[in-house]
Amino acid sequence: MKIAFTSCMDAENAPSQPVWTAIQADQPDVLMLLGDQIYMDWGLSLAKEPQWKKLINKKGEEGLALFAQDMHRRYALQWQVPQFRAFVRWFTQRPGYTPQRLLVTWDEHDLAWNNAYGEGVNGEGEPLRTVPPAVKAVARRLFDQFVAVLRDPAAPDAYPALNLPTPLMALVPPVKGVEQGPLDMGDVRLMLLDERWYRTHRDHPNVASRAPQLLGAAQQAWLFGALGQAGLTIVAGSSPMKHGYLLGHQGWHAPARNGQPARDYPEYQAFQDAATASGKAVLYLAGDIHKNAWGGRIGTSPIVQAVSSGAGLGNVAFKRFAPCWGIVDLPAPGQVHLQLKRLDTVPPDPANPSIDKNIPLTYGPTGWTSPIPAGESEPIRFDGSTQLQRPMGLLCLRPRTAPWREREDELVFGTDDFETLYAEGPPTVHDESPDVVQLTPAPDGLRMTARRPKNDLQPMADSFHAAFERAAAAGNRPVVLFVHGFGKGFADSIGQAVTLADTYDAEVVPISWAAGEGEGLLGLLGAVLQGQTEAEDIYTTGRLRNAVLAFGRVGLAFPAIRKVMVVRSLGSLPFVGGMSTFPSAAALQAAWGRPPHEVIDRLVLSSAAVPYNRHKKWLGGWGLPACVTVNRDDYKLRIYNWLEIGQVPLGMSPLNAGDLAAGALYFDVTDLPGIGQDHDYLFRTPPGTPLHALNRALVRGEPLPDTLAGFDRHGAIYKARRN
Repeated sequence: MKIAFTSCMDAENAPSQPVWTAIQADQPDVLMLLGDQIYMDWGLSLAKEPQWKKLINKKGEEGLALFAQDMHRRYALQWQVPQFRAFVRWFTQRPGYTPQRLLVTWDEHDLAWNNAYGEGVNGEGEPLRTVPPAVKAVARRLFDQFVAVLRDPAAPDAYPALNLPTPLMALVPPVKGVEQGPLDMGDVRLMLLDERWYRTHRDHPNVASRAPQLLGAAQQAWLFGALGQAGLTIVAGSSPMKHGYLLGHQGWHAPARNGQPARDYPEYQAFQDAATASGKAVLYLAGDIHKNAWGGRIGTSPIVQAVSSGAGLGNVAFKRFAPCWGIVDLPAPGQVHLQLKRLDTVPPDPANPSIDKNIPLTYGPTGWTSPIPAGESEPIRFDGSTQLQRPMGLLCLRPRTAPWREREDELVFGTDDFETLYAEGPPTVHDESPDVVQLTPAPDGLRMTARRPKNDLQPMADSFHAAFERAAAAGNRPVVLFVHGFGKGFADSIGQAVTLADTYDAEVVPISWAAGEGEGLLGLLGAVLQGQTEAEDIYTTGRLRNAVLAFGRVGLAFPAIRKVMVVRSLGSLPFVGGMSTFPSAAALQAAWGRPPHEVIDRLVLSSAAVPYNRHKKWLGGWGLPACVTVNRDDYKLRIYNWLEIGQVPLGMSPLNAGDLAAGALYFDVTDLPGIGQDHDYLFRTPPGTPLHALNRALVRGEPLPDTLAGFDRHGAIYKARRN
C-alpha cells in the first residue's frame, strides 16, 4: 500500500500544478489532503483586507454572502486545475477505490482566514481570528461540497453551483468537525484529524476556567482510544506538532523564543503520553509550512513526524515554493518507506522530482524497531534538503536581541532557542567587528556558540583560520566567503551557506546580515527599504570590509587553497559599500601587502542587485578576478528594478562590450534550459547540466576555459546558446 499526502494549493496564484502528475506516477492507494486546499486571504494580512472580512462584523448577511461567493469561486478554481482534476479522476477510478481512501481535512485558509480559530470569543489573543458560528457553518457546507466532488468518480468537469439556504447568518454549524477514520488496512490504522474546528487561541485570557484546546475533548478521546489497536497508527493533521513556525505559534508546540516561555497546547504532551502508553508505533503526517521536513521523534514518545506542504503555490512576491508531496510506502507488515519529494526544477518537471528525504523504518508489536533518524533542527528553515553535516564558522552583522546585547560572555545555544540570538530590525551594533558564531552538528540538530568581540578583530581572524584548517584537512577544498541576498533570516542565511558547501564541496564562511523580510506588496516595499537601509549602514559596510580584509590576510598563509568570495543579489549593496573605501587595486594591495589577484582567486557576483550603469568603475578598479552572472529574465530583479524606479540591476542587464569592467568575465545564462525567470539559479543546478558545471567552476574558483559547454564566448562575455 502507498499513501500520498500533501497540502497547500492556491489555484488563483498557481493555475498549473504539475505536482499532481508526479503524484499519479507514484500510484498511491490512499490520498490525504492536509489542508489549505484554497487560500481565502493569502498574503493579505500586510496588504489589502478582503471586503467580505470587513463586512462580516458590520453587515453580517452581506459580508457572509460575499465570503460564500469568494470561497465557492476558489474551490471551483482548484477543481478546474487540469492536472488536479485529471489526477482525482484517475484516483477515484482506480480498482479498489472507496471514498474512505480519499481523506481531506482543512486548515485555517479553507476554514475562514489566516490563523483562524474555530472556537472561543473573538478577541481572545488576536482580534478577528476566531471564526463566528455562521461563518463556520457556511465554510463547512462549501468544504463538504468540495470533498463530495473529489470523491465522486463521475463528477462533472463543471464545478457545481453555489446553493446555500438563506438567511446565511441563521445557519448553525455541526457539532463535529471533519475528522475521518479510523481506516484499517491490514496492521495499519489511518486517522485524519481536524485541528481547526475546535481550536482556541493558546493565550486564552481566562486559562483558569478554560484551558486552550486544539482537538476538543471528544476528538481527543476518539484519537487516544484508537491508539494501540494496530501495529502502526498513521495520524494526519494540518499543523505540525513540532516544526518550522518562526513567526507564529500555529503548531502543537510553541518553543520558548524571544523571551517568551514555551506555550504548548495541552494535547501536545497528552498525545505523547497516550502514544507511549499504547506501546505501538505512531507516524504523524502534517502540512502547512510550505516545504518538506522530517521532524524525527517527538520527545521520547513513539511518535515520529513528517511534513509535506506546498503542492501548488507557485511564486509569491520574492519567494518561490517548490511543489512538494510525501509518500508512505508500506511494502510489507512491519516496514515503512517514507519519501519526501519535490519538483525543484524551473519550470517544474514531473518526470524529474528530487527527494528531500528517503527514510526506511521498521516496527513491531512493541513499537519502532529501527533507529529513528534525528529530526531537523526545529527553528531552522534550510533551503532545500540540506542539514549541517560538519562544523561551520559564521560572521553575523545582524542586530542582537536584547538579552544578547546585555551579555558580554560567550553564549551557547541549542535547537529550541536558536533564533533568539538575532532578530530583524534597525541596526543596533556600533562596533567594527562582526559577531563570531561557530555552528556544530549535534544529535538533535546543531549547537551554536556565539561571541561578541566588540572592536576586537582577532576572533574573526581565528574563525577564518579554523575554516582554512578544515579545508586543508579535507584535501585543500576551496574556502568561500559568502554574502547572501534579500529576505533571508538568520537561519535561512545558514541554510544557503550549507547548500553551497554541500553542492560544490567547499568550506563556506557565511556573512549573515539583516537583509529585510516581508510579505505582500506593502510588506515587500518595507522590507526592501529595510534591506537597503541596513546595506548602507556605516557599521554594516565597515564590518563587512573588515571581514574581507581578514579573509585575504588569513588566506595568504594557505597558498594551496583557492579563496573565493560569492556575493548574491541584494548582498552586493553592502559588499560594494564596504569595498568602496578601496577605490583602486593599489589601495587593496596596501592593505594586503600583495596584489589583489594574488590574494583572492575569484569574486563572484551572482544575480547582483547593484546598478549596471555604475559597476564598470568600481569592479574594474579593485583588480580582483571577477565573474558576473546575468539572467535577463530574472523576475525578482525585475520587481526590484520597478521598486528602484528604473535603475537596471547588474544581474539582469543586457551586456554591452563597451560597458564591462576591466578584467571581469560575464556569464549570460538566460537561454540555458530550465532557467526561465529564476533568480536563485546558483542553488538549483541539476548535475550534468551546463549550469551546474558553470556554478561549480565559479564557486570553487577553478580555471575557466575559453570553451564552456552550452555557451558561446564573445570576448569577456560567455552567452548561453539558445536551444
